[in-house]
Parts: sequence; structure tokens; C-alpha cells
Amino acid sequence: MVEYRFKIVVSGDPSVGKTTLIRHFCEGFFRQAYLSTIGVSFLKKEIDLGDDKVAFSIWDVGGQQIFQNIRPTYYKGAHGALILFDVTNISTLAHATDWVEEIHIALRKIPIYLVGNKIDLPYDKANVEMGAKNLANRLIMKSWWTSAKTGDGMNDLFESIARDIIKEMPPIESR
Repeated sequence: MVEYRFKIVVSGDPSVGKTTLIRHFCEGFFRQAYLSTIGVSFLKKEIDLGDDKVAFSIWDVGGQQIFQNIRPTYYKGAHGALILFDVTNISTLAHATDWVEEIHIALRKIPIYLVGNKIDLPYDKANVEMGAKNLANRLIMKSWWTSAKTGDGMNDLFESIARDIIKEMPPIESR
């Protein structure tokens, strides 16, 4: 078995569901209410990918403007990034380019996924998905769809980014 350790940063506008998605993935259940992330928090989770074992350190980066100057410090050493937007609030998709630019300034080229969250709620599916796919194609990144509430797309998202990182990363140790 090959073991990997990956740092994933999760960025995006406030209230797009970053904390909820991370906590559901790591803790295995949905909680309705969370306080806004102040600065940064992180959780850990291990997954098995066939012959590979991946230990994630997932960093939830506060989206408020006040944290703009300290966020690049938390991006350092990341192997991958998720930029979340709220499918019910199209302005959060419009800001995704700013988040990608902020990460690119702080880091070398890493896999970045554009993640439409809250798909369990009503939204203009055709327009939002077309806008997200166009943006992802323009920025050369994958687009993904999740619900932090139901867990739809969540496990597949983390498995996919792990596989993309593995393609570019040597293992830490072999067993």
C-alpha cells in the first residue's frame, strides 16, 4: 500500500458552505448551523483509494475580506484547492476567478476544482452549470457539484482531487 499526505485548502466567499462541506466529509454527518470561520480551521480525514491510502489535512480558509492579507500564509504547502461557490447565489461564482488568482499568487500550479455547492436547494441549473463549466474551462480546472447537506458528490470530489494529486506527487512511504 502506498500512503500519501495531502494538504487541501478550501476557499470561496463567506457562506458558500465551506465549513459545512468539510465537516460533513470529515465527521460523517450534516450540521445545519456553523459560525463563520475566523481566519482558518482544519480537519483531518483518511480515505482508501484501492492500493493507495490518502491522509487529508483540509484547511477551511475564512472568506471574509478582513482575512485577505493572511490567507496566502495558510495556502503555503497545499497540494490541491477547492474553490466553493453557492449555486443559489450567482455572485459567488463571479468571484471564483479572484479566489483562483489569490491561490495562484501564493502557490505553484496545483489541481484546483471549482465546486458548486448547495445543489440540494432550488437554483437555475442550466445557467449556473453553463457559467461554471465555461469558467472552469477558461481557467483550466475541473468543475464539480456537491451538497454539504445530503453529501451528494462529496466523497467523489475528494477522491478525484486525491487521484489528480497522486498523478503529480511521489508517495511519502511505501509499505
